[in-house]
Amino acid sequence: MVHIIPNLVTPKVHFITDYAKQIEMNGPPIRHWCMRFESKHRYFKQLATKSNNFKNIIFSLSKRHQLHQCFLFSSWNYFQANEQFSSPKQVKLNGLSAAVRQLLHDNIEDFDYATHISECQQLAYDHVKIMKGSVFVDTISHEEEVPSFMQLAFIFKINNKWVLIVEQLQTIGFVETLWSFELERTRILLIKKPNDLILISPKGYDIY
Repeated sequence: MVHIIPNLVTPKVHFITDYAKQIEMNGPPIRHWCMRFESKHRYFKQLATKSNNFKNIIFSLSKRHQLHQCFLFSSWNYFQANEQFSSPKQVKLNGLSAAVRQLLHDNIEDFDYATHISECQQLAYDHVKIMKGSVFVDTISHEEEVPSFMQLAFIFKINNKWVLIVEQLQTIGFVETLWSFELERTRILLIKKPNDLILISPKGYDIY
């Protein structure tokens, strides 16, 4: 790209020319991600425009931001973990696979064909977004510090309790070129609680 527009090389163009080499050396460029910074910066840009006060803009923005934080922290429910879910639907038991039905029957008390089952696509639990298909860290081997993973298959709500069905994944090894773990499916299904998924790492990972 640089040789095509040699007189119009902006910082973004310069950075792009180095991405290929950095990906080859360090794997996916997740450390270049700056959306949280941009989101926070957007608040200050909007505040500067609305306040229309540029005599001491640093003092004005910092004071308004601190007052806003004090207001949020004074709210009684700011730190409460409100459960939010999306796309709920009723699921018939005969519409599930035999393995899932058997797993629910063996682990859920008073579970039968009359039990109401709700399924959703994603769940916000304890300020963490849990989505179907995401991969979470299950355990970490203390000897070699190799993590084992599990992939979320279903998000059910049964008897007003969240029941998450995950598939256990086998860790084959770590690929330095891609800077990621190579995983293999085991078709072993387990039932987990929301806290079990975010116990070690409070985020879900993508799988390719």
